[in-house]
Amino acid sequence: MNTFLFEEPATTSSWPLLLILGVFLIGMMAFSVIPQRRKQKQMAEMSSRIKVGDKIKTIGGIFGTIIGLDEENNVYTIISGNSTFEIDRGCVYSMEMMGAKSADTTAKAPEDSKAAEEEVEDIKKDDSVEVAKIAEDTKDEEKIKH
Repeated sequence: MNTFLFEEPATTSSWPLLLILGVFLIGMMAFSVIPQRRKQKQMAEMSSRIKVGDKIKTIGGIFGTIIGLDEENNVYTIISGNSTFEIDRGCVYSMEMMGAKSADTTAKAPEDSKAAEEEVEDIKKDDSVEVAKIAEDTKDEEKIKH
């Protein structure tokens, strides 16, 4: 008869398996936590550099220009087209500084409120001109269709 069925199973230690599993779990945690901390650090740095006049994109996909900062409530006031929004500081997804387009100018926040108001008015005028051009183009397209 076959004596294989009556033999007792050999006992093996499970320590090597547990050690491999532990190293794997620690490695997975390290690879998930380190990039997350790096991203948080970059977002905090970007948030601290935002000034009046910077162009931003929100997490909701709205593109706009910073026209006001409320440090007490952590709120930015942005203008997008003809609309003005107040957004939380954490809602900024990315930014483009005014001076980033040309190497000759640097992005500077206006020192006094009059300069800031003039800058906001310039931005509003530029946006109004763009909206008027779009409206004219739309009217021209409608005339062509009819």
